[in-house]
Parts: sequence; C-alpha cells; structure tokens
Amino acid sequence: MKNGDARCVDGTPCPNGDVDCVGAPLSLGALTQKCVRPVEAYTGADTSAPLVLVTPQVHAAGDVAAIQGRLDPDGQSLIQVDFGGGKATDVVGGLGILGALPPSTTASAVGFFLDDDFSPVAAFQASLGFSSNGGNTKPFGFFLPGVAFPPDVLRTWDDITQPMLPLGVNGPVPDNGTATSANDTNGQEKEVTDIGVMTTLLFSGGINFGDSYFAASGLSVTTADGVCAAGTCSSGNVGAPCTSNGQCSVSLGLDSSPLSVGRGRPDIENLTQATAIDIPVIAFGGTNGLTPTNGSFKAFAESIGACAAPSCDGFTPRVTNPLTINTVYGGVSGGFEVHLSEGYAHIDVVSAEDNPLHNAVYDPLMAFLERNIP
Repeated sequence: MKNGDARCVDGTPCPNGDVDCVGAPLSLGALTQKCVRPVEAYTGADTSAPLVLVTPQVHAAGDVAAIQGRLDPDGQSLIQVDFGGGKATDVVGGLGILGALPPSTTASAVGFFLDDDFSPVAAFQASLGFSSNGGNTKPFGFFLPGVAFPPDVLRTWDDITQPMLPLGVNGPVPDNGTATSANDTNGQEKEVTDIGVMTTLLFSGGINFGDSYFAASGLSVTTADGVCAAGTCSSGNVGAPCTSNGQCSVSLGLDSSPLSVGRGRPDIENLTQATAIDIPVIAFGGTNGLTPTNGSFKAFAESIGACAAPSCDGFTPRVTNPLTINTVYGGVSGGFEVHLSEGYAHIDVVSAEDNPLHNAVYDPLMAFLERNIP
C-alpha cells in the first residue's frame, strides 16, 4: 500500500473505510469496491515473532552476501562487519534472524540461511553442504548445545565438492523414511547444490532468483484458512455448513474465486481459467521439499482441463487414480507427469548438479520439450 495507508483498489485513500470507495473505478465486473488495509510482505513466518525470517531487508542482505560469496567466500560476511557506526545486523531494522548468526564466512552465512538443515522455512531450502569449524558438524553446526565458539573464529562452510567428513555426534545425512501423508518429507536426503552456483543465482539477471520468488510468490493466494462461525463458514469455503474451522479450509488449485469473490476482496486477482488449460504439464518435486509426494500435485492436476495436445491420446485423464499420497497421473498420454527427486529440498529441484543417479529433472524435461516443441 502507498505510504502504508488503507486504499481502495484503484489507490484512492479510504481513512473512513469502504464508504470512501463507493463510486471508485472498478474493472473487476460487478464486485463492490473495498477499502483494503495494508499487510506485511510475504515473510514465511509470523511477523510478530522476535526473529522474522524473510523480510525485504533480509532479501537485500542476501544479494550483498551472494556477490561477496562469489568474490570473497572465505571473508567475513559484510553484514557482520562494523565499518564505524555499528554492524548492519545491529543498526538495520528487519534483519531479524541474521543478527543471531555467529561470526561467519560469507559462504557459511549463505549456507546457514538456505541449507535445509538450518533454515526453518521449507520454501528457502537447498542442500548445500556442511557448516564447519575445523570439522564437519552438520546438522546443527552453528548452535551445538553447550558449545561456545571463540568470537574470533569464523564459522566456515564445506560445500558438496569437498570431502564430507564423518558427522560425529550429529549422525548421518537423514533418511526420512516413507511418507504417511501427501505433504510428508520422505526418502534419503542428498547434498546436491553447489553453494557457488547458488550465490550466482541469488544476484544474476534482471530479476534474480530471490526477486522472482520473494516478490512474486503466489503461495498465499492458492489456499484459504477456514473460520466456522455459528455453523457457517465465514472464511475459506464461505457459506458452507460447518462444525469446525478445518471444514472451511480450502485448497484452491488455480481457481482463486473463494478468495477474491467469496471474501469480497477485489484486490486479489480472480483466477478462473484453470479449466481452459489444455496443454501438457510436467511437474517436479523433491521428497525433502514442499512437494514431496505425487499427491502434492493432485489439487492442481484436478483443477485444469483435459489435454488436447497432439502428444496426448485424447481420452486418458490428467489423474487416473486419485490416491492421497501416491496419486497416479495420466503421464504422457494424459498430459500430466510428475517426477520426484529423492532427498532433494525445495530449491534443489532447480539448482542441483546434474547427477544421473538421482536428479529426476534433466532427462524427463528434455524429453518433454522434444515431444511438445516443434
């Protein structure tokens, strides 16, 4: 919102609420203009928590660390250096959790924030290697209980190109076993993303890796938490009968009408064209990430139209068996494929090295492109 003020969808100030928006231009059909209050940028965490995880300031600091990580990976992270007037982590509001880091090399600081064994936010995780201080101490090398690291010794990072030492008290790289629900992480975790590659992704291009995810993330408009009030859903699946909040929660796939129309929020894009998607779709996930099973893609697959492309057979559906965890899809014939890389974290799917033993992205993606691009 401009200046942090409440505004109508067209930008008109509305200090008196919805009444100020009556008659304001509206290009979303018959929806009524609403006075929309400002909300926090996507943070991946409760913004009232003492250590907010991902803020615009943290995102900007990540760009700085990424550039330094390519030029000076073994030097102390610049955000921890006092150039006169205090360290950035002490004087810049919004850096939150970065102030909790012990003295670290730049590579180690990036590793701490993004590695799957440190970052508590699944959307910001990759399998980058190991935190080290003269020995391999993953997974909790930064904050080993009862261990105080000398303030003049920088925590370092051993990336996946370096020999991986025995992990001692912290045990082996975890094996998460078998999934018991569609969103359960599972399988043997891997270390697959080179931290040098990751730092390059973080600052390269007109819209870099972080920009495209942080600013454009649509995670918050594809689900709606439910509220049950007096036997009727007042939020989520609005108007439906209910006895608990959980009965009102909805997973929207690609149709956001329950959020935009159902909640009277014309500021939220009303996505209604999912059934018009009739082209082949290929999906990738990591079993240690946000989409760890075939079932993770079920709502999306069921929300789109049938495949009408020449590569599809015209009668196989997108979903052939809607199991909760191991959903079976139509594959090439039905125009919906899912490929899971065992042990990969969320970001690994796009950043991991091309390892034919367990990277299930490159080969099926190339086959998909060859099949569908003239």
